[in-house]
Amino acid sequence: MTSNERRQHRILIGPFLGAGLSDYMTGAFDNFDTLTFGQWQGADIHLPGLPTLDQLLKSLPADWRPDLFLLWRPEYGYIPPGLEDAPFATAALTSDWYLAFSECLEAAWRIDTLITGTRGQRVFAAAGFENVLARPMLGYQPEVDGQFSLPSDQRDIDVFCGGNPNWVIHQERALVHAELKKLPKEIRLREGPFVGREEFNRLMGRSRIFVNQTVIGEVNMKVYEAAASGTCLFVEEDNLDIRNYLEPDESVVLFNRNNLQEKVLYYLEHEVEREAIAAKARLRMAPYSYGRNMQSIVNELVGSEGIIKVKGKRPVEELNHQDRAEGLAGYSLRRNGGDPQAAVNLCSRLESGPKAGLLQAAARYLARVANPDPDHAEDGPIIEGFRAAFAAAPEYLPAAFSWARIAAAHLEPDSALAALEPVVQLLSSGCPIPYSCADFYALDRDARFDFERTAWEAIEAGLSPDQALRPLLLEDLLLVKSKLATTAGHAMLSQQTLATARKIRPESWRT
Repeated sequence: MTSNERRQHRILIGPFLGAGLSDYMTGAFDNFDTLTFGQWQGADIHLPGLPTLDQLLKSLPADWRPDLFLLWRPEYGYIPPGLEDAPFATAALTSDWYLAFSECLEAAWRIDTLITGTRGQRVFAAAGFENVLARPMLGYQPEVDGQFSLPSDQRDIDVFCGGNPNWVIHQERALVHAELKKLPKEIRLREGPFVGREEFNRLMGRSRIFVNQTVIGEVNMKVYEAAASGTCLFVEEDNLDIRNYLEPDESVVLFNRNNLQEKVLYYLEHEVEREAIAAKARLRMAPYSYGRNMQSIVNELVGSEGIIKVKGKRPVEELNHQDRAEGLAGYSLRRNGGDPQAAVNLCSRLESGPKAGLLQAAARYLARVANPDPDHAEDGPIIEGFRAAFAAAPEYLPAAFSWARIAAAHLEPDSALAALEPVVQLLSSGCPIPYSCADFYALDRDARFDFERTAWEAIEAGLSPDQALRPLLLEDLLLVKSKLATTAGHAMLSQQTLATARKIRPESWRT
């Protein structure tokens, strides 16, 4: 068979779980023999829940087996159990790893190659992973991007600064928003709210300037969308990647918080310059479609002779069976294809041990929350499951911490305060802090994002995640204790506890 006659590479990619995280990939792999899977109705292989790799392979056409498996965005999807034993090359693609870092680490352990961005490569390398490539995986979608662009004289928004407004994730973006609010009142400023992709494109198409403050200095989806819409794109000047695509003052305006107002006012006044920058950005970014970027990624994984490259052994081979199983079970508490019972089943098969008991209790709890049973009292099973996990390993911080949080949520205040105190003492004693957000399952959503960011920033800086996370976890428990004390009528205890929390993390947004 000649090189021209060689068959297309067969690529299995997923899971695609819903339109918002999946439909923009339509057509991105048309140059390959590709099958997609997941619970999204648009997937080629519709598989709800958390299928194992073996179940997934059995659902494929009889004469079709993949050459390459691409795990799509494990920060949102799930890892098919058994993936680390796949008899073919595997890779994962993650762009929003900073939202679920411990979960993306779990994926990185189990595949041959991780595809991410520039900062992602830096962080995962600092965490000990060598199998990481920095490549763009987002892109321009002609069917949506730029379809709602209005002529300049019809644009009724002067400055648009949109996107997820969550302060914990986007602290710098919130500060940029605050700076924009200082603009003169006659400037028509639009902020958020967080909207779907089509509406977001419509807002960009009505805007003269779009201010894009990214989270980790990446070329995010908004860069492609803004360029296509014809708005003048502003990006923070310390962005790691933007200069690889666009030229400052030629096709993008770079800013910092000190000069943002000045630059906005200048480019609103100088329409010809603003329109020229917008036009050049549209021209420069248009070729970077999802199809082209995915083609580049696959080319990176395929040798010149058409042989799929596999870079060394999979890191998970360094782990014993129990560590592998516990890692995947912890991951499944939140990433399970929308099937909480799948996590219960995974956790129930764990061998006995401190972490196993905690994960089993957490899985049962989350399944009850997802599907409450009106015929049973909720508090009893919840409390007893975590009480047992804590009693079996009182020196294992994740079990103690999770028990404290559950006790605070379900016991009356004085009993909860009594349950909290030994855990505060344990955390203050210098006990080991395992890094996995799944271990500290009871963290609320905002606390979890804070936890993840604290850990990966410490790793990136060459610091110990243990040292960085201890103040955060202690602050979390002290704030819970302060609230309980207020509820129980112990005003002085509440004030003293809150003051201690402020001393531990004086820079914290929580206090």
